[in-house]
Amino acid sequence: MPVLADPPPSEAESPTSGAVPQTGAVDQTKLANFFFRSVLEQMTEGALILSADLSSPQGPRIMFQNTPMAVMAGVDPVNGLRDVPITRLAATPEDAAELLQAVRTAALRDSAEWVGGLKIAYNGRVRRCQWRVRAVRNNHGVLLNFTVIVNPNVVETAQAASATPPAAAVPDATRRLRNENLAFAARGMAHDVNNILGIIGIRVSEAILMLPHGHEARAVMEEALCAVRRGQGLTCGVLQLAKDMPAKIEPVDMLQLIRETAAVVRGGTAVRIDIHAEPNLHAALADLGRIGQVLQNLIINGIQAMEKAGCMEIIARNTTMSHGDHKLAPGRYVEIIVRDRGCGMTPEVLAKLFKETVTTKQNGNGVGLTTCQRIIEDHGGDIRVSSMIGTGTEFTFFLPATHLAPAVKKSHAGQSLVSGQGTILLVDDEPELLMATAAVLRRCGYHVYAANSGEQAVVYYQQLARADQPADAVIMDLTLVGGLSGEEAMREIRAYDPRAKIIASSGDLLDQMRVEILAKGFADVLPKPYVAATLSETVHRVLNMSTRRAA
Repeated sequence: MPVLADPPPSEAESPTSGAVPQTGAVDQTKLANFFFRSVLEQMTEGALILSADLSSPQGPRIMFQNTPMAVMAGVDPVNGLRDVPITRLAATPEDAAELLQAVRTAALRDSAEWVGGLKIAYNGRVRRCQWRVRAVRNNHGVLLNFTVIVNPNVVETAQAASATPPAAAVPDATRRLRNENLAFAARGMAHDVNNILGIIGIRVSEAILMLPHGHEARAVMEEALCAVRRGQGLTCGVLQLAKDMPAKIEPVDMLQLIRETAAVVRGGTAVRIDIHAEPNLHAALADLGRIGQVLQNLIINGIQAMEKAGCMEIIARNTTMSHGDHKLAPGRYVEIIVRDRGCGMTPEVLAKLFKETVTTKQNGNGVGLTTCQRIIEDHGGDIRVSSMIGTGTEFTFFLPATHLAPAVKKSHAGQSLVSGQGTILLVDDEPELLMATAAVLRRCGYHVYAANSGEQAVVYYQQLARADQPADAVIMDLTLVGGLSGEEAMREIRAYDPRAKIIASSGDLLDQMRVEILAKGFADVLPKPYVAATLSETVHRVLNMSTRRAA
């Protein structure tokens, strides 16, 4: 092989060159992930971030909203309000004009308040709220965006109706802005967590392939991969919220979801979970990740109530509401019952369980059940609870049912790697993931070169081409720290070689974004976390899209 002028390092060299030890980074990511999730769910007011563009007669567009804001507006939290003009939330044209004026006042005076109607999307009702608008500027005074805090608990005073807040309100607004910005960091935190899950997923799936079928360790490792998938479901929920992606409503095999969730959650406890499912159980119309969160929360609550010992029951059955019932419209439903034999709750606690952040746990924050209720109701279902002190607690929730069969999910976990030939340029700024991915590709038969930045990727691609060893495919992390982003590096490579086949990979990708990513010029999409077989299959598919050069 010709020697390159500045030969790209192998996967064993470049990921570790100048790398910072990763143990501390992992701990920090876990802590930050816990913190932003707590902040996001514990805020009682609605929070919005608006663009700085005041040129539209409908006002600036919404860039981000938190879950309480989506619930107040009557939209699905995972669908959100992104790219909607702020005035669309106002109840009347008059309210819209006043709200827009408050935003413009904030642009001039840094902050403003307005009291007026919020239109609730699903039933057309109006909710009177206090809107606090604040302009966010950089160190040079340039307007970056607006933040809006929407408080449904309005105290009607002359001061509250004023367009300018009192001086005492400014520190409070600053504190809320800080919390809001932490919530906005959810997207970045989810990306980092998916990177960590990616390292685990690819290493464990590779280890499974090394073991013979029937080996007892395979079952343990497959449970670990199941936990990775559950973690991915949680980060997908956060990404859907931050990116305003629509919920992925599809037929869900509830029995399989219950079994997978129970297997992951009960690990490390002495609790036995008995699962009873009606024969021919209908599929539920649901977002798999969000409903998985509900199940996980309810099971964990039960395990903790029983002090991690004893027996729980989960029952799944078909039911029909002939004339509607409480919050449910007439129709077919899947009914799920999660029953523990724990300490139980008093009638006083039950009465306010879904109305406020109440908890019976010593270190609890009381936000889990309110979130579960929002998710279930957003699916067109309902959740109910009964409990008795000293006997236990029973949660029952209903989801719309369908006769459509759930899609068969390809696990890939135990599938063989797809072998191939050629040169792969791997680009990622996560050293451990870079090494793990490169090792799998080498096992598949590829020559692998590794780059840890967008600039390095462009240089290596050009050097390989000049050395008559062009990269047959590039796997490009989209979210590279500093310098060129993955998309910018892709454009430079494609400008040099329009035939370049570049696969987009990131912990910031969702299935719903596939068409958008392909339209930018990428050959395929490989969301993190992925397993070894998925990696090999994707690379093989891209290399066989068309013949790059004669064999």
